[in-house]
Amino acid sequence: MALCELCRNIPFENPPPLPPPYLKAPVWPYKPTQAEPYHIENRDPGTPSPRTFGYLHHQSQDALRMSASTCVLCELIYQEFRRTVENVPHPTGDYPFFVTSRARRQQGFQVWTLGDSPDIIWRVGAYSYGVNAVGDPLSKVFRGYRISSESSGEVANEMVKSWVDHCVHHHSLCGPRQGANTRLPTRVLDLGTSASSSVRLLETNGTMNDLYTSLSYTWGPKPHPYQTTKSNIAVYKSGINFSGRIPQTIVDAIQVTRLVGIRYLWVDALCIIQDDAADWATESAKMLEYYGNAYLTISAAASDSAYRGIFIPRNPPAFANISYTSESGIIGILSVSAADPGKESSLTDNLSMDGNPIVTRAWTLQERVLSTRNIFYANDQIYYECQEHFLSENGFYATGRQTGTNPSAENLSLYVDMDDKTDSDLRDVWDRLLRIYGEREMYDPDSNKFVAFGGLAEKFATLFSGDLYIAGLWKDQLVEQLFWATDNNPGRIRPSWPNTWPPERYRSPSWSWACMDTGIYMPDARIKLAEKYATYISHEISLVDPKHPYGQVADAYIILRVPNPIRLLHIRDYMEYGLKAHDWSWPEASNSTTISVQYSTRFDYYLSPEQLKDTEAYALVLGRDSVLSQDDIKDVNFLCLLVEKVAGDRYRRMGTIWLDEHAMGLEAGQLGKTRYVDAKLI
Repeated sequence: MALCELCRNIPFENPPPLPPPYLKAPVWPYKPTQAEPYHIENRDPGTPSPRTFGYLHHQSQDALRMSASTCVLCELIYQEFRRTVENVPHPTGDYPFFVTSRARRQQGFQVWTLGDSPDIIWRVGAYSYGVNAVGDPLSKVFRGYRISSESSGEVANEMVKSWVDHCVHHHSLCGPRQGANTRLPTRVLDLGTSASSSVRLLETNGTMNDLYTSLSYTWGPKPHPYQTTKSNIAVYKSGINFSGRIPQTIVDAIQVTRLVGIRYLWVDALCIIQDDAADWATESAKMLEYYGNAYLTISAAASDSAYRGIFIPRNPPAFANISYTSESGIIGILSVSAADPGKESSLTDNLSMDGNPIVTRAWTLQERVLSTRNIFYANDQIYYECQEHFLSENGFYATGRQTGTNPSAENLSLYVDMDDKTDSDLRDVWDRLLRIYGEREMYDPDSNKFVAFGGLAEKFATLFSGDLYIAGLWKDQLVEQLFWATDNNPGRIRPSWPNTWPPERYRSPSWSWACMDTGIYMPDARIKLAEKYATYISHEISLVDPKHPYGQVADAYIILRVPNPIRLLHIRDYMEYGLKAHDWSWPEASNSTTISVQYSTRFDYYLSPEQLKDTEAYALVLGRDSVLSQDDIKDVNFLCLLVEKVAGDRYRRMGTIWLDEHAMGLEAGQLGKTRYVDAKLI
């Protein structure tokens, strides 16, 4: 644990910040290549780029390499440096090293060197602090722990317990231990009062109150013989003894539940009768209650199946243990560990759990967002999230909650920036959640698309006070929300256009995002500010189960009052600048053959040229974008739904399109003064 003089004098607790020319500049690239490390460029021509800054460490690569033979911290810094610049040419062959504080006031330090131009510096290392053992005196100074290969050892377990206990006793937004005030779900696993107690399925019938945890996990491929069915529920009530292949993820969740001192655990596979359609419909509609009221949600983030387990072995980062005396005189062993360089540059990467199987499953999105407390056993380390902060095993800390549904919680700007959550801010959160949800995988989306988002819909219905949920959209903003769109990337595989409607397996109306299995882009500010030409008249929805308004839809339509639908003729499609473009004409246009705005056509489905030729396509005008009309009338566009006429006044959505007012030969605002009709969208 020997240190050289330069390392002994590093101001570990208060490293100097980056100098002003670099302090506010972004770190690039977002994802580095081997030939382009993370770097910052001073783009302020009025401020010269300093050639020395921060704490001056070794001023050449040779000096660092030589010191690495006797100094454990120099060895760690040199290893990270060589890994970072292995394939990067450097014109001078010399690398002076500088130590600064980390971004967002995280405990630890960063190491920089001069880049390949006078205004660029390269980050060649980032380091976090941690203690090695529970009770180490330095834990009063540094909040992190050294990451080991095991996520269920003594240190990790004590860390998890301390995180949860601190939250329960000190976080007002997370609520106190509710005890007798928390109603247990219809069924829970009763773990008994000791680690040796047998586990059984307990039917509470909604009459028992106590604390419980919930499990969020990925089921993985079939079969799942351990799940509760009509044939084994009586046996499970007496005791659960898994035979054959063990669902280790559930077994590990039992261990975590006992670790935090809770007796009851809710697991969907065991607490819902999986071959009882009525029970499944009733219980799956209670996700807001079951996850929202849970004492803690245990997320098997790194596990790709119920058989894999929660405690997946990790590949711990390189580290150096050093003897350290804090500024307040506390003596102990400090572990300095290499931090993930990608997560060092991005708050999003710390919070999003990207690269873990849990974020690929659609159901787990609402399970995370609705839960008050989440503990994530991820592939790199353990994370903790509640209404007041986000923590990681290596000491990362952020105040607030991302994608939370508590309006009082401070927001972490992962998906949306906000200070105080107004109604508009919460609608932004809804929009971002929809996009994430659409990108996730789901078994049998025709049956589950609405249900797996139903808990969030139910929660937002309380937040959007007085608004009405209509098959995935909200009545107060229905006209603008109808302008949702899919990714226009030509590489995205679109589903085939169903030639008949309704399709053989009905999932949702054509105008709802729920008919898509891809990320959804909800309307941006330009669309929200557009002059509205369409108005909502009425709607009707038939639910598979009328008791569950946020569940599966059997049939639905809405009626809009719109300017007379515009008949469109497809002229051609072509590729330009890597984008697919479509040209459309309007038989009534007087001075142009093409009235569509280039690249504005976004199809929900793939339509072959023959299908386009045979489709009776119309544009239903939702609004008029007049933002630019004061400068150039030619830039004014109509925002339209691209629809197929089914029969009479009935239309089904094909996508969205923008039409050029000037190309249509119309005077400003002329269309809004024409005849309006009622159009039924099915």
